[in-house]
Amino acid sequence: EVAELCVKYHDSGKVVVGFATTSGEIGFANFPYYQHSFDYLREHFIPVTIFAGEKDTSSVNTALVCGYASRLSGGFKIPESESLLNEVTSHNVAILVGTETHLMESKVLNWHKSPQRFLFDFGLHIALCSIHNSFTTKTRAEMIFHLAEASGFDTLDILRIIDNTFAAMTEDLKVAHEYQEEFWKSSMQLMEANGYKRFMNY
Repeated sequence: EVAELCVKYHDSGKVVVGFATTSGEIGFANFPYYQHSFDYLREHFIPVTIFAGEKDTSSVNTALVCGYASRLSGGFKIPESESLLNEVTSHNVAILVGTETHLMESKVLNWHKSPQRFLFDFGLHIALCSIHNSFTTKTRAEMIFHLAEASGFDTLDILRIIDNTFAAMTEDLKVAHEYQEEFWKSSMQLMEANGYKRFMNY
């Protein structure tokens, strides 16, 4: 019923931009109960974000292959498996992250310091999760500054993360590219005006 409502309101004036699971991961054993819904969403070209990899690594593969996820949230267990890292990277999906670190737990060494940095250093595309903005009193700029400070990201790292965020948005690809182009144009102008000279080949 939720998938049908999503399709109905996605087609009527873009009130709904996508579908997301947020309450918990769906393991491989339970996914058959949801398969019809995700097939239905795919048939109607609805972008899907799936929460996976919190406690069960198999939920990540399930989200990518059976749920057709275009984005993942959570993903705390991904660095524990090299094959899983390769799987996520090959699917070229973004991992949505917040700016807080205390909610994320893993057995990976030093994960508690900055899970965002850990994912980033493994070459995964991390993007900012906008829903976290509604659970904090920080402004978006303060959230990004906190992320940079807590994770040791430099300016270009943060620009890449924001770029990933635009690339992963649940919008038409053309619209997303327009946002990305405007973002880089504005960013370069701002940085040049502040004496920044070293730029990556974005």
